Order: sequence, then C-alpha cells, then structure tokens
Amino acid sequence: AAVARRYASLFAAVPGVARCGFFLELQHHLLPDDDFLVAETARLAHELGLPVVVTNDTHYARREDRELQDVLVAIRHGLTLDGSQHLRRPNGEYHLKGAAEMTALPPAEPEADLLVRRAWAEGLRTAGELGERCRVDLGFEQYRFPGFTVPRGETPFSHLAQLCHEGARRRYHPLTAAVVKQMAHELDVIERTGLAEFFLICWDLMRFSRERGIPAQGRGSAGDSIVAYVLGITRVDPIRHRLLFERFINEGRTTYPDVDIDFATSRREEVIQYVYERYGPEHTGMVCNVVTYRARSAVREVGYALGFPRSLVDRVAKALETFDSVMVRRDLEAEGGFAEFFQAPASVEIEVAGRVGSLAHREGLVDEMGQLNHAPGGRMATGGAGEHGTGRLTRPDDVGRAEGGHARAAEGGHGRVASTFSIRGSPSDDEGGPGDTAASVALLRAEAAEPLPPPAPQPRRRSTIGLSPWERWLELCARIDGFPRHLSIHTGGMLVTAAPLTDIAPLERATMPGRVVVQYDKRDVETIKLIKLDLLGLRMLSAIDDALRDIAADCAVHVDLDRLPEEIPEVFRMIQAADTVGVFQIESRAQMQTLPKSRPECLDDLVVEVAIIRPGPIQGNAVHPYLRRKQRLEPVSYLHPSLEPILAETLGVILYQEQVMKIAIEVAGFSAAESDGFRRAMGTWRSNREMEKLHARFVDGCRTVNGLTEEQAEELYRQVAGFASFGFNKSHAAAFARTAYESAFLKLFYPAQLVTGLINAQPMGFYPVEVLINDAKRHGVAVLPVDVNHSRYRTTTEWVGHPGTPLPEGCGVERRPGVVRSSACVVADPAARQRYAAPSAE
Repeated sequence: AAVARRYASLFAAVPGVARCGFFLELQHHLLPDDDFLVAETARLAHELGLPVVVTNDTHYARREDRELQDVLVAIRHGLTLDGSQHLRRPNGEYHLKGAAEMTALPPAEPEADLLVRRAWAEGLRTAGELGERCRVDLGFEQYRFPGFTVPRGETPFSHLAQLCHEGARRRYHPLTAAVVKQMAHELDVIERTGLAEFFLICWDLMRFSRERGIPAQGRGSAGDSIVAYVLGITRVDPIRHRLLFERFINEGRTTYPDVDIDFATSRREEVIQYVYERYGPEHTGMVCNVVTYRARSAVREVGYALGFPRSLVDRVAKALETFDSVMVRRDLEAEGGFAEFFQAPASVEIEVAGRVGSLAHREGLVDEMGQLNHAPGGRMATGGAGEHGTGRLTRPDDVGRAEGGHARAAEGGHGRVASTFSIRGSPSDDEGGPGDTAASVALLRAEAAEPLPPPAPQPRRRSTIGLSPWERWLELCARIDGFPRHLSIHTGGMLVTAAPLTDIAPLERATMPGRVVVQYDKRDVETIKLIKLDLLGLRMLSAIDDALRDIAADCAVHVDLDRLPEEIPEVFRMIQAADTVGVFQIESRAQMQTLPKSRPECLDDLVVEVAIIRPGPIQGNAVHPYLRRKQRLEPVSYLHPSLEPILAETLGVILYQEQVMKIAIEVAGFSAAESDGFRRAMGTWRSNREMEKLHARFVDGCRTVNGLTEEQAEELYRQVAGFASFGFNKSHAAAFARTAYESAFLKLFYPAQLVTGLINAQPMGFYPVEVLINDAKRHGVAVLPVDVNHSRYRTTTEWVGHPGTPLPEGCGVERRPGVVRSSACVVADPAARQRYAAPSAE
C-alpha cells in the first residue's frame, strides 16, 4: 500500500495529469481481498484528487469460455489441467462483462462506505466516457506505397501510361482497336483508384528479374488485366482468353488487388533481397500466416491437457480423416474402433489424470463451468497413496481434482450421442498450387463414395458438467476449432509501405537473419487496405530454366517459350494419350484418367483441364457433365440463349469465377462492382444475409433484362449459387495451362533436358525421381548410373542423362562445393580426398 501511495502521489503532483488520461483502476472479481483493494484504492484516489475507472481483467469473451481458457493455458505451458492450476484464474469472473454485470459488482457489505460506492459509480461513468473517446481512424491507406521514383517531369501515372503503350506495341502485332480501348479503360480505372505506383512496383520487380535472368511470371486475377500483360507482369493475353478486368480491379471494391508472381524457387531469395534493398528494411516485412487448430492438432493438445494417455491420444488422432475439429465425433463414430467409449456405461472407469467431482456444483463449491471456486477448509478431496495419489473420487460431493487414477463416467452418459454441430461446408478455394492430390483422391472415389449425412444441429453446450471424460474431450475439441495456434510466415506475401512498419503494425523477428514478420495475415492486410506483394516460388520454373540452359549447351538451340506456337498437334496428341509424367499440373492420376476423355485440342481446352480437376469442381459434380459433353455422349444445352456466349467454352458448365460475374452482368443486369460482390457473397465463406438480398435482385434482373421466366431465373440462381463456391479463377488457370503446355513441349522434343531439370528441382510434382527416370527411359533417354569420377552434385546431360551424386548421410550443405569439384579420373581414396566424416564414407 505504501508503494502504491508513493507512486500515485508522484503522478498526482504532475499538473493536468487527469486531463492526460491518468486514472486509478478499480477491479472486483469476487475474490476475498477485492473488497479491501477497491476500498483502499477509492480512498487513495479521493485523498490525491485522482479520477478512477472501473475495468475487468478480461481473458475470454463469455463466461462459458472459462473452461476452454483453462485448457488453453495448460496447452500453452505444456501441462495438464491439474498441473497448471497455479497458472489459471481462480474463478469464472474474467470474461467480458456488460454494464449490468459491472454495476452489480460493488461491495455489498455494511462496511462498504459511501465513498467507495460513489467511487465505483464514478468509475463506471468514466469507463463509458473512455469507450466513447477510443474511436480513431488509423488511416492505413495513406501508408500504402513507399513511393516510386519516376523520370523528371513525369508523374507515376504518366510514366505508367508510357510504359503501357510501349509494351502494347511489343505484345500486339497489329495493335487493334480492342486492345487500345481495353487498355484505356483499365488505365482510367487505375488513375481513379490511385494504383499507378502499385503497378510500377510490380513492373520494377519483373524488370529486375529479366535483367538477372530469373524466370518469373504473374498469375491469379492479375491475368485479367491487359495493363499487367503489356507491362510483362503476366504472360496471359486477356483479349485472347476473353478475361474480365473487373475480377481484378473495380471501383466499387472495398479491398485492394494483389498480384501473385511466381519466381524460380532456386532464385526467389534474390528478388526478396532486392525488395529489402530497394525500399529499405524498415518499410518491408513478410506477412504472417495464422495457423489455427484443426482436427488432429486439437485432439492431441486438448487430450494431453485433459490427461488422457498419449497412446490413446495418438490412436484417436491417427483415426481422423477430417480437417475440421467440429467433425471429430462423426469420424470416430464412423470409424467404429471407439464404440466402447461412446457406449460406455456409468460403471466403466476411464483412466485419466484428473477430473472434477460430478455433484460438487450443487454445493456451490464450483462454478457453472465445473471449476473450483473458494471451498471451505476440510471439503477438499485428498489424493490417497503415492506422490499424486490414486485419485479415486469416493463421494459425490468430493471437491477438487484427482491428481491421477480414475474417475467414473457420468450416469446416463452411455449410448451414442448426436454431434453437437452440423456439417460446416468448406468448398475448396484452391488457387492452383503444385499438384492436386486431394482432387485425385476425390475423383477416384467419386463414383463409390456415399456422402455421410450431416448430423442434426444442436445448440452449443454452455458447460461440460455431467459429461463423461470422453464426451468432454470431444466437446472441447469442437470449441477450439479455428482458434489461432501459432504464427508462421506467409509463403511469399510481402508488405511494402510508405511509413516505417513500426508505425503501422506489430512486428517480430523471423528466424532468418534480417527478416521481419508483420503480425498481420493476408485478411488483415486486406481489411486495413494495405497492399501486399505475393512473391512465390514455383519449382517448375526452376526445372524449365535448367532445361532451357541444357538445351542451349547440348543442342546449340535457343528456345524462346514466349514465341512458342499455341497449337502444336504432336504436343496435344501426347497430352491426349495421358503421357504426362513430369508435365506441370496435368500429371496426376486424376488428370491421366480424364485426359483421354476430354482430349484437349488447343490451349483453351487445356485451361479447362487445369481448372476442372480440383476438389471443388469434383465435389460439385461439374466434371462428368463436361466430359460427357466433350465426348458427345450428351448434347450441350443452355438454360437460356443469353447464356450461350458465356458458357460455350465450357460446354454449358459453370466453371470459372469470371463466368459467374459475366452472368450477373449480362443476364441479370448487375454493374461490374455488383457482380464482384455477388461472386464474393457466394464464395467459400458465404453470407446468408447477403445471399438473400442478392437472390431477389438476381431473379428480378434476369426477368427484366433478358426475359427469363421466374422458373428459369430461379434455376439459374440455384446453378450459380451451387458452382460459385468452388468456381476457379480463369486467368489463374490460363497462366498454369500455358506452363503446362510449355513443359509438355519440352517433354516431347527435349525429354533428357526436361527430366534433368525436374530431378534438380526436387522435391516437386507427384512422382519420385525413380519414376521420372523410368519414364525418361521409355522415351529413349539413356541414363547412366552414378559415377564418382564423372557425376556432379546436380544431374547433368551429356547426350545422355547422368544422375548427380547425392550427398552421403552426415554430409552437411557446406560439403556440396567439395563434391562438385571432385572430378579426377582415378580416385584411390575418395573418402580421404573428400574429407567425409567416417559414417558418411561408409
């Protein structure tokens, strides 16, 4: 008390301290000493003339979250609930309380004098006033760009326009009126939205990459922009592929665009370091990823915290197929190996590290969440023999936690219990990362799989009182679903800002020296209207780059993939035959199964093939209608003639996000901004309220603009709503289809060089090196065995493939240069010459 008085007196002596926001804080959590502390603090504030404010020490949002908070505390410290008792809050009063709860908290004892009551009332008023004052617009958008140096006499926009016109003359021969019109439209939107510097920054990165010979290409929705195409940011011609710029940028969009740029993985770090050097480390940082609890992580960590044996926890975790922890119950019930836990009678004892007495809450000794409050002396359960005791609860009113041993399952806890949650749909928002394993599995199982019926929805439990230990485990796993677990670095997201990052965002140092991580994830960055650059690594670009270098060295041929004809018949015949091992994006078993049926004949067909073999289209039943129509087993039909220009390229199947937007614009009469909002509202994270509004707007628009009947309009809405959740970005598919076509070309005409590049770029793709080598042999490539006299660390071509010498186990990365230089014709003692460690030499 003396120390508190001394420091409070120092602050009170400062003139105008109350106006500067200095208050004495009053808190009451129904602990034994809280009446005394509130009274003493109120008297001290009165004596010194200082204002007071009433607050609550908040650690969780709702009262019923208290038990989950305790579990998270135990998980954080790597302890069980019983072992973490000294770290947890003593009762359930640490939630976010409303005004009524806070008003009811002042001491009610007779000794609480009028001064204390007045101080509490004043503190409540002050808290409300402070809440009203805590309103600020941080204005993050003013920090968007670090500035881009342009030639003297130019503005960022004028310089951008000049670069675009120069690029258009290089890209288009001849320069058509359609190109000029679209470019003028996009530049007009870019000028009004103030994004000229953003495009210049992206252009500068591509310029740097070209000058250094680093393979790079943009993808994603940036491919919808002709400005990005003529600047060399993307390689997809939006005029040729009939893409929609409004998918990338529109004036009604509340979020800013981002550009995904793939670089050769082996050289991506050079680009990142250039960004740090160009804009300064104080203005540049990597965006974080918030890693959340999923099914297995929730089961493991909650199970350990509750004291279940590790063997049982591991068994349960390995039995799960779902990713969502709310679906753990469904998986375990379907698996069948855990029936004894769901059907356990009350007499069955389940070994745990400790449990709460089942009836203690009736005595008022635990709160409604089953957590210990303040118990009178002599009412605590004792542990029994051993360091922690046997822990057997012998009386129904025993209080406390059994430190070890057994607790009886609650009466009435036997029998199967319906899941507490309905199935939460999570259609894929796959943007086309390397491979599609999930799609392969989904397609191979699609015919035979019987979908599990969704469990009946039930309200979330407020407490786990009365649940068996097993049911309590499942309940807490469901509650923890989607909670943040830890931070990681985004695969390539970088934030570049005008103001120092320390003024804008919380930061932390990464493990890599000189690397700073911004504690905003990509959604946070979007919300606060900052713009990130996605600098991603794509191993196929590294493989193609290696192959092109080997082709130039071995064959004295310079292959310019930008000038590659789009429809080489031999390449498409190879693709139709499903001879695609090592070909980007179309080498999976699912792709090989569909290629002979879809029979791509041009690049547009290949774009469809890349987009359609994904988990979303497979689950949405878009694959088989397309394949049947492609094989002419069923006619191509359209719900209304107005849909034919939009859906002709996909044979009447809604597949692309751009198609959803075009239907909204051309059939329902939406504006471009409205169509993008329509697409977003029907995306992966659907808003039912927004969909209800858009439903009526869409149906009315279809009837008035194009004369659809009400039945046709409703059916079209149903189709769009069904496909919009997994619709693929066409510009993204087009970028990947081009890379797939180029890798197929190299496989057909230069198989040795391509397989060499693929091996050197490992790990990547679907197949191990042995499969790639065997496939190369089938295409006439002779592959020599590893030879310490001739092989280098990297696989090389010498008219024939020659595998590289992998480092023996125990040789670190620092030994690689030594292995590469070893090329003597005779090696009497390679272990001594290489200076390998003894285990490595063996």
